[in-house]
Formats: sequence, C-alpha cells, structure tokens
Amino acid sequence: MDGMTNEQFKTVLDLIIQIIRDSKDKDEAIDKITALINKE
Repeated sequence: MDGMTNEQFKTVLDLIIQIIRDSKDKDEAIDKITALINKE
C-alpha cells in the first residue's frame, strides 16, 4: 500500500467495514473482500 494517503486508506477501511456490515456471515464478507482485492 505504498503511496496511499491517510484519506485513501481511511476510505478503503470504511469500504471494508461496510462490506462486513452488509454481509450475512463471516464467509460472505471474506468472499466479497477477496473479490474486491482480485478485481485488479
């Protein structure tokens, strides 16, 4: 994560927190976050 500003890092964390909140269980949250990481 070199070169990320504090604001960009906070945005990523906020996104991950929202994914966790919207997921029914841990496995669903992990799948969504993994998909986001592999989106590149």
